[in-house]
Amino acid sequence: VCTANAQWRAGSRMIRLFIYMASGMTAILLIGTVFGDRLATYDNEISVLVFGALLGVLSFFVKPIIQAVSLPVTCLTFGLFALVIETAFFALAGQVAPGIEITLLGAAVGGVVASVLSGIIFSVLDDDSVEESHVL
Repeated sequence: VCTANAQWRAGSRMIRLFIYMASGMTAILLIGTVFGDRLATYDNEISVLVFGALLGVLSFFVKPIIQAVSLPVTCLTFGLFALVIETAFFALAGQVAPGIEITLLGAAVGGVVASVLSGIIFSVLDDDSVEESHVL
């Protein structure tokens, strides 16, 4: 049972990483489509995939550390500083990914969209209920 539980947790982490990547790709496609060239542009689908992978890796590995360090500021601003962190990660991934151009407003909108999409997906795929059904 312990090895099955450890394997399930590792699979759960991979699902979480995939969700971060998918929400980032969806966000850049959404703001690029809805707002046109004003907030974000991308050259091709490969650029969007690279952007999603970068945003997913940043959100999965670096974001928890940044959130832990900035917890006092986040509490003082009633959680609004979390939007600044989302915007920074979205802008950083946009700067590093080739073929992606994002304005500051585009990074803010994209960060909010990616955060909301991740929150909706994680609320639907609640880890506790999925883990309980897996054990039974």
